[in-house]
Amino acid sequence: MSHTEGKLTVAPGQHCVFDDNEKYVASTETQNKSDAEDAENARRLVACWNEHDGLVHDNAQLYQSLQGEMRARLEAEKERDELLHTLRFGDSKKIEAILARYQEGK
Repeated sequence: MSHTEGKLTVAPGQHCVFDDNEKYVASTETQNKSDAEDAENARRLVACWNEHDGLVHDNAQLYQSLQGEMRARLEAEKERDELLHTLRFGDSKKIEAILARYQEGK
């Protein structure tokens, strides 16, 4: 089952929701509420749908970006921990070797 793509519309004062091709999508008509309330619910439903249209795609790109940032942060934390351990318990040759890695990057 595929979902409706694109923006939705609702005719003023109506409770039926339509897609970009003017195909019927849904109705907010209820037996316990007034026609005016059904129409307002349809309007709110359409506004919410249209506001979030494409958000899944945007979230996927954001997620990929955050994954890269998290990998870089974890790598930096690992490097920091290695440096702290070496400064506390390492010998001077190991410290010099680590410092040399940073001097090469200048």
